[in-house]
Amino acid sequence: MSIPSLSTIAILNLLSPKQQEELYYVLRKKHIERRSENYISIEDKLEEIRDKYFDLVWYARSNDEDREEIPEVDRQMTRVENSYPEEIHDLFHTPDWSHGFNSGALAISRLISAYEEETEAEDSDNEDFNDSDQEFSENSDDSDEKFEKYFFSRKGQIEMAENEFPMLDT
Repeated sequence: MSIPSLSTIAILNLLSPKQQEELYYVLRKKHIERRSENYISIEDKLEEIRDKYFDLVWYARSNDEDREEIPEVDRQMTRVENSYPEEIHDLFHTPDWSHGFNSGALAISRLISAYEEETEAEDSDNEDFNDSDQEFSENSDDSDEKFEKYFFSRKGQIEMAENEFPMLDT
């Protein structure tokens, strides 16, 4: 916190303790509001990064034939070009490096998301696969049912992301 000016100290001395407390509360509230206007959560930032690199990887994999034949592909490609002009420029001038970087950024953002996001099924419904000693085995009885429980468990999501990394861009 900054040191108050002499004029601020003089004004504070004229206020009663209750008025000083009220003033402090108002100033503190304004400070918090000002900070919260610029605040972005880690989840929101991660989603922003993941969306950006998804768009860039999708753009690199798209082709001109689809762009000409499918109006929505053209609209989306134009949106990506307008949203990320520097990255699109790089894709045309250093395609291998740029596409590799974008794919890696998408992969790591998806890996981090596996730790961050809630799974579709409640973890408590899949307690069998949340214990550290439990693992999915394709050779077990009822493997389809067990795989579904495993897939939608938080542990399953994380393990699959770790096993598939860095191929999480596809």
